[in-house]
Amino acid sequence: SRGFEGMAFSPDRTTLYPILEGVVDGDPEDALRIYKFDVASSEYQGLVGFYRTDVPGHPIGDFTPINDNEFLVIERDGKQGDEAQFKKIFKIDLSEIDENGFVAKEEVVDLLNIPDPDDVNGDGELTFTFPFVTIEDVLVIDQNTILVANDNNYPFSVGRGPDIDNNEVILIELDQPLDVDPLLGLPAPNFISGTPQGDEIVGELGKDFISAGEGNDTVDGGLGNDLIKGQAGDDVLQGDFADSTIGGDDVIFGGLGNDRISGNLGNDKLYGGAGDDFIFGNEGDDLIRGGLGNDFLTGDDSSGISGSDTFVLAAGEGTDFILDFQPGVDLIGLADGLTFGQLSIEQDSQNARISLDNQLLATFAIANPLTEADFTII
Repeated sequence: SRGFEGMAFSPDRTTLYPILEGVVDGDPEDALRIYKFDVASSEYQGLVGFYRTDVPGHPIGDFTPINDNEFLVIERDGKQGDEAQFKKIFKIDLSEIDENGFVAKEEVVDLLNIPDPDDVNGDGELTFTFPFVTIEDVLVIDQNTILVANDNNYPFSVGRGPDIDNNEVILIELDQPLDVDPLLGLPAPNFISGTPQGDEIVGELGKDFISAGEGNDTVDGGLGNDLIKGQAGDDVLQGDFADSTIGGDDVIFGGLGNDRISGNLGNDKLYGGAGDDFIFGNEGDDLIRGGLGNDFLTGDDSSGISGSDTFVLAAGEGTDFILDFQPGVDLIGLADGLTFGQLSIEQDSQNARISLDNQLLATFAIANPLTEADFTII
C-alpha cells in the first residue's frame, strides 16, 4: 500500500509514531517519513525524521518500541526463498538525527544469516534463514530475545515450502541486549505455585516466579529470567529447558531437602539451601552457593563452553566439593564476614582444602595452588 505500514507507541502510551512504507514525492528516494501524534489530543505533532532504507524501494514491516528513543524496524526486499537477498531488523534512535534529517540506524539481526551453531533447525547447517516476502512482526520478549513472525498473505509461497499455512514464528537471541523500558509492559511475571505433593512444573514464555511448595518437585523455568523456589522436598530445579539454546538469567533457591539444581544457559544465581545438594551452573557466568549441608558444586558442563563462575563459602554451612574451579577465570566468594586472612589452605597434587579454624569449608579438585587473587568478598 506504501502507506502507514508501521505504527509504534511510546512506552508511556502518550505518543504514536507512524512510519510510511513509501517515499513522498520530493523526498530522497531512500527516505521514509516518521511522524508523531499526541494520543490524548489526537493532534499531529510534526515530522520526527526519516528512516533511511539500505536500498531505495525496500518496504518496511513492523515498527516496535524499545524505549523512549529506540525502536526496531523490519526492512526487506520483495523476494522469497532462494531469491531473497535482504531481510533485516534494524534499531533506530529518534534522538539522533543527522543534518539531512535521517535517524541513526544500526543492524540488529540479518534474518537470512541467523547463527545456529547448535543446529536447532535440524537441517545440518550452522545458520538459519527466514526468507519470506512479508516479514511483518517483531516483538520484544526481553532485553536479550525477540520474536519474529511472517504474514501468510502469499498462500503457497516458496519462502519455505509450498504449504497451505506457511506462517512461521521464531525466537532469536540477540548478540547485544536491548535497553528495554520497563513501562513497555513486557509480559508480566507468571506466578506459578505448586501443591504439597510432588509437582512437575514447566514455566511459561517470559519471566516466571515459581514456588514449588512441599514435596519432591521437578521444575523447569523455560525461557526468560526466572525466579524458582524449590522449598521443602528433594527437588530437581533447572532454569532453562535442558535442550534450549536460549537461556535466561535465573535465580534458583533449593530450600529444604537434597536438591539437584541446574542453571543451564545464562548468568544464573543458584542457592542450595539446607540439605546435601548437587548444583550445576553450566553455561554462563554463575554465582553458586551450596548453603547448609555438604554440597557438590560445578560451574560448567561438558560442552566445552565455560563461564566465569563464583563459588560462595561461609562459616557454618558444611563442607562443599567443587569440581571444576579454574584459577584466573573463576572466583571464590567469601560471604557473611569471612575474609581471606582467616582461612587455612592445604594443597596436594589433586585437591585444595580450605578451612576456617578446624572446620573444613570446601575441597577444590584442583592441582594448581590457590592464591589471594582467586578470592573476592561478596
